[in-house]
Amino acid sequence: KVRLVGGPHRCEGRVEVELNGQWGTVCDDGWDLKDVAVVCRELNCGAARKTPRGAKYKPAAPKEQKVLIQDVNCNGMEGTLSECEQNEDVFNCPHEEDAGVQCEDPFTPENVRLVDGPGHCRGRVEVLHQAQWSSVCKAGWNLRASKVACRQLGCGRALLTHRCCNKMAQGKGPIWKGQMSCSGHEANLRDCPFKPLENNCTHSEDTWMECEDPFELRLVGGDNPCSGRLEVLHMGTWGSVCDDGWGEKEDQVVCKQLSCGKPLFPSFKARKSYGPGAGRIWLDDVVCSGEEQSLESCRHRLWGYHDCTHKEDVAVICSELFSRPVLEVSPSHPVEGHSVTLTCKTQVITQSPPIEPRFCFKDIKVLGSGCSSSPKLQIRPIWRKDPEPYWCSVEVTTPSIKKWSQATYIHVQRIPVSDVSLETRPPGGWVTEGNTLVLICSVANATGNITYLWYRGTLGSNLETKIQHSLTAEFEIIKMKESDAGQYYCAADNGYGPILSDLVSVTVIGSLVLQAPPAIFEGDSVVLRCRTKKTVAQNTLIFYKNDVALKTHGQGSELHIHHENLRNNDEYYCTKKSVFPSSSNKVKIQVQDGSPVTLTCHIQLPAQRSHDQIQFCFFRNFQALGSGCSNSSEFHIPAIWTEDFPWYLCQAKTMNAQVIKQSLPLKIPVHIKGVPGPIKFSWYKRDTMNKETKIPKSLGAEFKISTVNSSDSGDYFCEANNSRRSFVSQAVPITIKVPVSQPVLTLSTGKTRALEGDLMTLHCKSLRGSPHIQYEFYYEDVFLDINSMISGGGASFNFSMTTERSGNYYCTADNGLGAQRSEAVRISVIVPVSRPVLTLKVPGAQAVVGDVVELHCEALGGSPPILYHFYHQNVTLGSSLAPSGGRGSFNFSVTAEHSGNFFCEADNGRGPQRSDILALSVIGEAGKHLAPKLQKSPSSASHR
Repeated sequence: KVRLVGGPHRCEGRVEVELNGQWGTVCDDGWDLKDVAVVCRELNCGAARKTPRGAKYKPAAPKEQKVLIQDVNCNGMEGTLSECEQNEDVFNCPHEEDAGVQCEDPFTPENVRLVDGPGHCRGRVEVLHQAQWSSVCKAGWNLRASKVACRQLGCGRALLTHRCCNKMAQGKGPIWKGQMSCSGHEANLRDCPFKPLENNCTHSEDTWMECEDPFELRLVGGDNPCSGRLEVLHMGTWGSVCDDGWGEKEDQVVCKQLSCGKPLFPSFKARKSYGPGAGRIWLDDVVCSGEEQSLESCRHRLWGYHDCTHKEDVAVICSELFSRPVLEVSPSHPVEGHSVTLTCKTQVITQSPPIEPRFCFKDIKVLGSGCSSSPKLQIRPIWRKDPEPYWCSVEVTTPSIKKWSQATYIHVQRIPVSDVSLETRPPGGWVTEGNTLVLICSVANATGNITYLWYRGTLGSNLETKIQHSLTAEFEIIKMKESDAGQYYCAADNGYGPILSDLVSVTVIGSLVLQAPPAIFEGDSVVLRCRTKKTVAQNTLIFYKNDVALKTHGQGSELHIHHENLRNNDEYYCTKKSVFPSSSNKVKIQVQDGSPVTLTCHIQLPAQRSHDQIQFCFFRNFQALGSGCSNSSEFHIPAIWTEDFPWYLCQAKTMNAQVIKQSLPLKIPVHIKGVPGPIKFSWYKRDTMNKETKIPKSLGAEFKISTVNSSDSGDYFCEANNSRRSFVSQAVPITIKVPVSQPVLTLSTGKTRALEGDLMTLHCKSLRGSPHIQYEFYYEDVFLDINSMISGGGASFNFSMTTERSGNYYCTADNGLGAQRSEAVRISVIVPVSRPVLTLKVPGAQAVVGDVVELHCEALGGSPPILYHFYHQNVTLGSSLAPSGGRGSFNFSVTAEHSGNFFCEADNGRGPQRSDILALSVIGEAGKHLAPKLQKSPSSASHR
């Protein structure tokens, strides 16, 4: 195993490896960019960037931690660090020489968005990965990842996540198949560990998530953004704030949050300037300390609970010359190497006194020539690098005020490498021994620095690595030797993974080289050519067959072998007679056999050209057949087999070759029908565990299953054998399907009542039915999620409970033989009761002994049923149940002992709430009455 520690994200840091259950560091002896590339690949990060010193990452490695590897030597194409050559004999390597890795972060700060939903806090999840917005597979996403995404998007808490969608809302582009492992407390998704998903996802498994709307506020009705009636945003709707308990500290928090300076007037005076609002009243009894940065941090009643009218709406007037600036980037996602324009926008709120703002721009340093009167700055060109924040500021000198914008990240798009090709110089891959070979690696399109790598052999022995800012790079091999012959390829990478070229064969022409066709079929006539480095007399070349010299008078450097003389495993080579004799490479003949086929090339000549002599040529896979062109329009292939399936074409030309016509390629289908008998048939079945079983007593060309049952499901194929060769057919799948039974919908908690914010899990299961079973979840006939299961364990759906999601839930199950619907389950949200209000009613103006007094207790908020308790001097008088909510009442006949304090409690099972105290005095008929009065107890006065 390998990991990176101490870095700013999981793709950068000091290298640590695990050997025998112990974690230790790696010495940087020989550590280079190829080693870094392998670590980046193993950790599913981006391209290798740098080879930093591991000691720079803090905290430093403890002294007792061992250095486990002295030296690593990778070729850059391995999948894991353990596949590289390693030296574990560590000596003289302190932790100051620990190796480090810097890979491109697979995500960018703006790496998530929600699309196709009502606003930016609800929708289908997409992440920015490798310069493309990609849908996210639900199998790798959960509510903890949604919490991080909601936080990153500036939204409220995560409400739910499920699979989506109908076909109209499904994604159309790439799918990011990662398994997110967030704790839910990360600030950004790039801080969450992730690994590739093993299953293949489709767009029917895209992820949908919903967050609460962000806590936003605004001042409306004024002549600038820093004055007006206060409104807050909740659940997508703007509403006002009641002024119960509102004061200067609350004004300060509003002005601070809006970057509007300090409050000028008390709220009750400001309210007169803007009048009452309309619509929802969201907040009441707001209490701030004045130190909060947002009104969201202040205490208040539950959203929507109040006892106010719009005549009590809060209004705020702040002192401000200009608003906080906003930095805009155009284009918002520039392409690497192009220019980008920064614009610093602000609103001048008052023109008296007149101001002359100056604008500044910076990233980690001041950009341009410093501050100026222009709100625009052009950067050209811009290059992709580690994401860095950009700011702009607006400042005036009289009075001295300077405001900075929020940080903005510029996400520079890099065009990935495409269409990598390798060419040679000299062309064709033929190079004379002792000369120089140039391998030219080219890409069709890309931006940024490109890492070029050259390899020899199919296993990829790395020859050279270069980083260049161009679409072409060259690598030279000086003084080629015969041992340098072979296959070569190159790779190019600019951060999105290496793209490989095709293999290119390089032949080194030594003293002698014997060349043969790449494939020889039965019926072919073959020409072997003996190539020499220098021109030699033809009579000095001798061909050998199976170590026996051949008489080849007059043929010189070519040996023509007629198809009748071709034999399998015959071995040929050539030699040169000289003072220092030399021998060529050996060529072994491998002839492919099969059934006979005749190719005919049909042409149609005009009448005036009917006597022209035409030459016919035949080709297999664009290689000439036979000894060349002839006058015959037919070509006979003695044998052809099913393994061949090559392309054939013919060519017709005049004797002087001034007119040449070529046919379209033809692929010859070869069937078992042409195999000589007798033919023996065998039948096989492959089950779901990939186990193949031969079916007994099934030797005919036809196999029947008389009575089908579920155990007969599997893949069936047959084999035909004529004792010389055998042929296996393609497998035919047979699936026996059982319709699903009615599914059962259950709750993990077993309870159908929940608190707001509780995590709910619905489980849907059909006890009978063939896989694959598709489960769908619904809320009040609104589609929620879809889940396809291979096994019979059923499917689950998780969501965070809110008041708005109270109602009936059900699920359906379908395996293609008809959907079945479960019984509905009703889930309701229990909202804790608010603080109740106690009222007292007497028959007359005064309470007289013997009067019947009515006590009424009412909680304005809370889920029913609500149980009310009535108390006198901490002694229970009685109780009243309100099954559907509302108030509870208690009547009693007054005696002299009833003078004292009364209060009530409301409880719906989520914690009791106590009312304020009412003091009542009772006297006899001739006495003087004291009217009831409201008295707040010290213990309850601070309870909100």
